[in-house]
Amino acid sequence: MDPTKLPIPEVERLLDASQPRLRLFSGWLGSLVLSLVVLGGFFLAMGYPRTEPNSRMIAWAVTLAAATLSIGINWRLRRAFTAEQIRLQMIEEFLQLRRWPEALMNLAALLLRPMVSPVARVQALMYLSAVLARYHRFEDVIYLDDYLLSRINLDDDTACGVKMGRTMALLRDDNLLEADRALSELGRMAAARQSAGLTLLELYRDVKTGHATEALEGLDEKVKRVREQMGHRVADVYGLAARAYDFLSRPVDAQAMFTQASLMAPLGELIRRYPELQLLVGKYVAYPAPPEVR
Repeated sequence: MDPTKLPIPEVERLLDASQPRLRLFSGWLGSLVLSLVVLGGFFLAMGYPRTEPNSRMIAWAVTLAAATLSIGINWRLRRAFTAEQIRLQMIEEFLQLRRWPEALMNLAALLLRPMVSPVARVQALMYLSAVLARYHRFEDVIYLDDYLLSRINLDDDTACGVKMGRTMALLRDDNLLEADRALSELGRMAAARQSAGLTLLELYRDVKTGHATEALEGLDEKVKRVREQMGHRVADVYGLAARAYDFLSRPVDAQAMFTQASLMAPLGELIRRYPELQLLVGKYVAYPAPPEVR
């Protein structure tokens, strides 16, 4: 599917439309007001302090109406909250199954109206960032990740993940100076120092900028770290190492790395992640990946 022809709403529109709207009778403020009305009406209806009979009847009616309205509002909010959770779970399944169009369609439907839970909204925005990266909308990914990092109070691990996604988008968008700054910042974060994600980012940066020798330094340790933390994504390391060896005119080593990469992941998926690997196609022999990783 051509990413330029996808009906993706503008990110700014989704950010604005999905903002939870604070209304008087929707949320904790409405519940507080109605609770005070019910409590006051109950005291009046019970004749405390001294209340006329007609006033007590009116108070009973107001109390009953307020209690009914409060129950209705809470039921409606609970139903909306549950519907959001169910849709988010469905979107997560679509992402795991690589059903990107369905994930995008459901994310757009979810974010084009005010969301009930701010936490669910953040999760949906992070899913949207992943889908936009899949369709090479890197400027939108950077804009969205900047919003998450500047407007949302994220925990350290979540902020680290968002920054890694943003850095990859900068690299893919050829914004190499900003990407290098982002990598330096990630290197100062405790959550990122020993992460396989940072290892891949630094390796890709070195390959993309032609620093092949630096890319191959400590290659065994990079392979071990990525294999332990990200499993079959170690194919990314082999693929990037193949490109580095090819850059250094070492075809035997390049072929060995290219063979390992193609055995562990579909070649088309590796090229989608790292377009620079397209230069190796036809130059080196690729082997079909086993069915379990296709």
